[in-house]
Amino acid sequence: MFPGGTNNCSSRRESRAPVPSDTGVLLALADRSDAWHRKARTFLSSTDDTLLIPVTVLPEVAYLLHERIGPASVVAMAERLKLTSIATTDRRHFGAVRPKHAERFTLVP
Repeated sequence: MFPGGTNNCSSRRESRAPVPSDTGVLLALADRSDAWHRKARTFLSSTDDTLLIPVTVLPEVAYLLHERIGPASVVAMAERLKLTSIATTDRRHFGAVRPKHAERFTLVP
C-alpha cells in the first residue's frame, strides 16, 4: 500500500498505470546533446504519467552520466546557482576548473 491508502504508485491519476523507464530516457533528459533529449523532455512535460524507474537503472545512469558529462554537470549547476563550494574527493578535476562566477571552487571535505 502506498501513502494515501492507495495501491497505485501514481499519486496524480489513480486510474493510470506508471510507465517503466529505462536508462536511455534518463540520460537523454540530463544531456542536451543527446539525440533523444527533446523528445524525452516533451513527453515528460506533456504527460501526467508517473515514470517507474527500477532501482537497478539508477547506478547505470549515474555511471553513464559520469562518463558522458562527468564533473561538467556539477560545475554547471554550481555556476548557475552561484555556489562556490563543491563536496568532492576528486581534487584533480575540480581543482583545475575555473568557474565563471568565482576565482575557484572551495573543495570540501
